[in-house]
Amino acid sequence: MKADTYRGRYRLNAHALRAFRRVIGMTQVDLATASGTHNSFISRLERGERFGCTHEVARSLAAALGVPTEALIAAPLTQSKPRKAR
Repeated sequence: MKADTYRGRYRLNAHALRAFRRVIGMTQVDLATASGTHNSFISRLERGERFGCTHEVARSLAAALGVPTEALIAAPLTQSKPRKAR
């Protein structure tokens, strides 16, 4: 096994996240529940206070909204540091 493994993180498009959520009539609480996250996380993403998440979380959000994951991902975050495998 490699000593270091890359944990990919992605910048989400906050405007797209909010727009998709509003178009289908979901609240932040509804989206959080459907995606397995917390409503404060959704709120911080939409306000731009938090902009990154793992691909797994992006997939969960997209699935809850019924859109392709790529519709929410703005760009990979390159400043993520590799983590050592346990």
